[in-house]
Amino acid sequence: PKPAPVEPPKPVLTIKTVEVQDPDKLRVVLSDDKAYIVTLKTPLVENVETEVTFEVGDKSYTTKVKYEVPDLKVASVTNPNGGQIAITFNQPVKLDAELNAAAIAKLVSVTGIDRLGQVQLTKGQLSEDKRTLTVTINATTGLEGRYKVVVDGIESSTAKKLVKYDDIATFVADKTAPAVLKVENVSATKVKVVFTEPVTNPVGLTQFKLVD
Repeated sequence: PKPAPVEPPKPVLTIKTVEVQDPDKLRVVLSDDKAYIVTLKTPLVENVETEVTFEVGDKSYTTKVKYEVPDLKVASVTNPNGGQIAITFNQPVKLDAELNAAAIAKLVSVTGIDRLGQVQLTKGQLSEDKRTLTVTINATTGLEGRYKVVVDGIESSTAKKLVKYDDIATFVADKTAPAVLKVENVSATKVKVVFTEPVTNPVGLTQFKLVD
């Protein structure tokens, strides 16, 4: 009997080019020069190189891509707790690590809509990656409801001016009690306790106990 014809193995396709079209869409060209539009399950973060995995046909591919946006913009405004506002940018910004009340007032303003009145800002802290500015407020009641937030006068680390942010942000009520984040030994007679959010001066004694 004649031997059965042996089909040549299918060539293993590899990624030739990848183009980011939208935060959740890629145009992928494989080594056979065929182009495919791929939809990502999770949208890309602006100006951050991200490793993504997607499928074309029955094969899975993994590569690194970056959704590049040249303009410096505010990506989000949230309240991690009742006493702070987190302003996240799409690029690293050029600011000091610590900003006092006078410095932060030149860059950020927060005005209540449901609770009328200007919110007093006491300080600002820039994250290590220089993409998030955390602003602490001075108020006896926590942030809750709608606020007009204006952010302007900030530059990126590459000297690009911020597209002025002027929008309404809705903050949720803080229902989580503060917790101890870490304890630092400052000296032989001093201990520094860092909490997860701003706290008022505690009433009464703070007690420490040796574990042994």
